Amino acid sequence: MRRRPSKKLAAAVAIPVALVVAVVLARRGHADTPPSIAKLSAPQAAALAVAPPPPSFAGVDLIWHGGDIVWPSVLDELEHIAPTFAARGNNDVGWKDPRVAYTQRLDVDGYHLAMVHDMEPEHEPIAALCKHYLGGRHADVMVTGHTHFERMDWREGVLQINTGSAIHPHLYSTRLGTVGILEVDSSGICAEIIRLGESEGLRNPGIAHTFDGNRVHRLTDG
Repeated sequence: MRRRPSKKLAAAVAIPVALVVAVVLARRGHADTPPSIAKLSAPQAAALAVAPPPPSFAGVDLIWHGGDIVWPSVLDELEHIAPTFAARGNNDVGWKDPRVAYTQRLDVDGYHLAMVHDMEPEHEPIAALCKHYLGGRHADVMVTGHTHFERMDWREGVLQINTGSAIHPHLYSTRLGTVGILEVDSSGICAEIIRLGESEGLRNPGIAHTFDGNRVHRLTDG
């Protein structure tokens, strides 16, 4: 049975229907959880209607969005779930928001997490990725978006996660895709990429993955 750490991070994709990838991370039960930094707004994000957050997101404390937000109201809607921060994507031009930065960082129980919208090619040596995208700083977990293809890799002591897209997987037409869960505590890291199911008449190409703290397991093909 996979262990369940007490601190929880959730990763997912939630974006406007016609747009690109986003990643969400969340943390539970931590005393220094940052407060929400923006008031909720009335506009509804189309993504939340097409692919509402799965039950596993209930109670999370912090959301990371991996970029290509396009509409700031997407972040407002995600804050109905938890305080939200985002990586600025290549489609996020012409507007500013205090929740958005090119790089997001978080320290949890001795682990350093970093999120950048695009870290291609993701298969480069970890040292090269840190140098090119993280200012030379090491990260224990690297979260990316942009590609629409889910990916989980454990190498050189670093977990790389790209949860793909919840509603535009593999650059197919709009349909259900994948989200992810990341759990961190002082004893280690666990993660999974979850398929959201099937849209009527449209195959979900996403592939489920898990990470047990030592090895990535590829579970199912869509």
